[in-house]
Amino acid sequence: MHVSSAVLPGRNRVALTPAGEDHPMMQLAANPVENDKKWAAVPALAAISPLGSARPGASVLAVTGGPGGAPRALVAVQRFGDGRSMVFTGEASWRWRMMLPTSDQSYERFWRQAARWLAQSAPEPVTISLPPAPAPGDGIPIVIAARDGGYAPRADAVVDVRITSPSGRIDTVRADPVSSQPGQFRASVRAAETGVYRVAVDARQGSTALGSSAGTMLVGGVDPEMTDPRLNEDTLHRVARASGGAVLAAGDTGGLIDRLNRGAPAAALALRKDLWHTGWSFGILVALLAAEWLTRRRWGLR
Repeated sequence: MHVSSAVLPGRNRVALTPAGEDHPMMQLAANPVENDKKWAAVPALAAISPLGSARPGASVLAVTGGPGGAPRALVAVQRFGDGRSMVFTGEASWRWRMMLPTSDQSYERFWRQAARWLAQSAPEPVTISLPPAPAPGDGIPIVIAARDGGYAPRADAVVDVRITSPSGRIDTVRADPVSSQPGQFRASVRAAETGVYRVAVDARQGSTALGSSAGTMLVGGVDPEMTDPRLNEDTLHRVARASGGAVLAAGDTGGLIDRLNRGAPAAALALRKDLWHTGWSFGILVALLAAEWLTRRRWGLR
């Protein structure tokens, strides 16, 4: 773990890591210098619970000095599924309130920002993702995420997708699990008509219902290009590779001119000319006429 200053924090005091300097939870002042000063000024905690090293995917935002001056994790965060988790290993953080001037809001601000960051809205255990503007036809993809009550992905779930067409016809298909992403399922449905389709999903694990989800999608009524007009760089790069071209930045005028100059010799300019509009074709015609006239004079023909 790396701290933001060259000096390690004192016993049970606070120092931010590089990740903590940028995290919204740890911002006590508007600029980094003042923020570091604010954290250096908070009183020492009563004690720290010793923990092991951070797990893969976790971010240590703040450390404190332990026995012998070795840094110990004080604040760490990690995503869990679609939620967020935080660990605070300090004891008696009320000292940040009671041992500072009444005008200092560091204690309130830290815990308020921590609660706000943690309290993002969580999705339902079973969620469905529908394409924004599909065209009528086969193979319209529907993606489903299935989790249990603890939001753990359930790769062994059974997911049924029910599609109601604009005319009222109901079709049911079984979604297949995505091997590379546990708990995610994919179904391909057929939409022969244009109009609004209702899609309902039911997921279960054995005899236990995991949950359900529903949504609607408009088929054939929206121009896909107008639905998402943002720049799709991945598609542009694939087209460029397949066609032998290149993707250039909007301001790269020099690169564009250079590529045009390099490609100019390979370009062939097609011109269309009539044969009788050239000098050599006229000369051939005159020679033929003269040869005919001489032949006739020699053989006495008229």
